Amino acid sequence: MPIDPSMEPMLDTFIYETTTLLDQLDQILLDSEKSKSFSSDSVNEVFRIMHTIKGSAAMMDLGGISSLAHAVEDVFYILREDPTRLSLGGEALFDVVFQASDFLKSEVDSVQNTGDATQDPSAMIQELERLSAVLHTQTKCSYTVKKRQHKMRTPNPSILYKSGAATRKCCCSIFIPLK
Repeated sequence: MPIDPSMEPMLDTFIYETTTLLDQLDQILLDSEKSKSFSSDSVNEVFRIMHTIKGSAAMMDLGGISSLAHAVEDVFYILREDPTRLSLGGEALFDVVFQASDFLKSEVDSVQNTGDATQDPSAMIQELERLSAVLHTQTKCSYTVKKRQHKMRTPNPSILYKSGAATRKCCCSIFIPLK
């Protein structure tokens, strides 16, 4: 659904700020990929960037952008809480965050050009949730770059935290029903 015309000034601010944050994210990703690891400062910065994009997109009623940013934020929450897990994501961590960044940039461009974001991020969110599960369970991920599939060595890795009937706790300590 296109953005309400009365929201145009906020939309311009959202586009500018999100574009700037995604440029910062790309620089962090390139620097981190070059060094083959994220520093604790980089982890915190990626978390902050995703947290900001998530909130701004939610305020603009851009659910797909907000949901994807939240999924990336969840991954970096885990890494922020326990930096020893950084090595567990391997190449998959860089690949999926680069993909998320590209998707977010594409959606911001769409919002700027048409006033709406229409792509479905659910497949990418599922990949991020699988990566979160790998990081949470501390089981090494053998991500296949060409096939873009996860091969995990844990039983039922999709449930990050269990509380009651099929829920998971996200980085914001909110219990979300699993789909």
